[in-house]
Amino acid sequence: MGTSNFNRRERRVAIVMTLAGLWSVALIAASFFVRAYQSSGATFGTYTTSPPPGATLIQENGDKVLIPLSVPLVIVLIVAALMLRRQRRGQVLVGPAAWTGAVLMGILSFLGLFTIGPFILPVTVLLLVACVMATPSKAESIRRSAP
Repeated sequence: MGTSNFNRRERRVAIVMTLAGLWSVALIAASFFVRAYQSSGATFGTYTTSPPPGATLIQENGDKVLIPLSVPLVIVLIVAALMLRRQRRGQVLVGPAAWTGAVLMGILSFLGLFTIGPFILPVTVLLLVACVMATPSKAESIRRSAP
């Protein structure tokens, strides 16, 4: 019974981590395809120029915008690798480094509140949910440490 609950928890954590990774990849993809900037037409006397189509984030800011956009994906990959490593060693899935990654994402979401923060907030929430789900209850910790 205990093993099946543990496997079920691992599966759920893997699903949440996968969702966090997919959202991070979607952020990067959106920077190439989603029109983020709108320009309005100008009126010169009786002539009105029609606005050009909106520009994407990459078109407007260049490739350098990929650096802050890739940070959530990098953190998700690091946290997932840490959890996988701990799982293979037979340890509890979540450790201090995984929690640090989730908290770091929270800090980045807060610092970028008026720019990219709202878009990386789902990654933060998913990482925190994965860490909470992977943390064993006190009773499970006692059972695991019992001979």
